[in-house]
Amino acid sequence: EHLQKDFHVPLERICRIYNGVDVNYYANIPSAEVVGEFRQRWGISTGEPVIGGIGRLASGGVKGFDILLAATHLLKRTIPNLKTLIVGEGPRRSFLEDAARRLRIQENVCFVGTSNDVRIPLALMDVFVFTSRWPEAFGLTVVEAMAAGKPVVATRVGAVPEIIRHGVDGWIVSPNDPAAIAGCVVSLLGDKKLA
Repeated sequence: EHLQKDFHVPLERICRIYNGVDVNYYANIPSAEVVGEFRQRWGISTGEPVIGGIGRLASGGVKGFDILLAATHLLKRTIPNLKTLIVGEGPRRSFLEDAARRLRIQENVCFVGTSNDVRIPLALMDVFVFTSRWPEAFGLTVVEAMAAGKPVVATRVGAVPEIIRHGVDGWIVSPNDPAAIAGCVVSLLGDKKLA
């Protein structure tokens, strides 16, 4: 659409090639020892439900991690031991840490920074949440989470509807809707077969 609209390239001259990931790599879960060390480092007990997102903590809130925090705030009411992993670094980190304190969920949220191997935090997540506000060309972290066998809740932006068939490959919600995200997470945490 961008090429057609802004550069006037005829549709017949455009060929879309989707990003791919090495499914075998993401399906190969790191050792229990490595995952256990990560769990211990962040104070996550075995059996505690874990959700999370991965991405740059970019200025302007493009990735919508504040929406993930708002969803965590809602979820904490019924799942007080919920842990939310935010994997990534960027200029918005201090804003997000302040938001977690204001929402009184700082004990539920782990800002783990960047990871050399995203399979490690993914291994702990019961549900992966993609909260982007604005269209991205392709939500690569969505595909990585799916390849790692994680149920995904994602916002309807960019290529997400091309990656996920709602209710089949994952759940799609409107952007900026923490209640919808929380509702999907509750459904997935409460029904392992569905997840």
